[in-house]
Amino acid sequence: ELLKQPQYQPMPAEKEVVVLFAGTRGYLDDYPISAVQDYEAKLLEFIVNRHQDILEQIKNDKDISPELDKSIRAALDEFKGIYKAPA
Repeated sequence: ELLKQPQYQPMPAEKEVVVLFAGTRGYLDDYPISAVQDYEAKLLEFIVNRHQDILEQIKNDKDISPELDKSIRAALDEFKGIYKAPA
């Protein structure tokens, strides 16, 4: 589910990195598969609105440094505290 994208609407690489980071680091483990698309959409909205610097750093550096790893984890932890999966 995490890798699905609408046809003709490719996701920028920096956003893909954040989404895949969340998926591969266990941040989606507590949610049913049916909530993945909602999680992804709301996570990206959250990152764009509150942590644009993370996206810029991924885009510019093209690497995840230890500092960026910590920043992404902190943002995902913050998001986990506010995200409620649809019932």
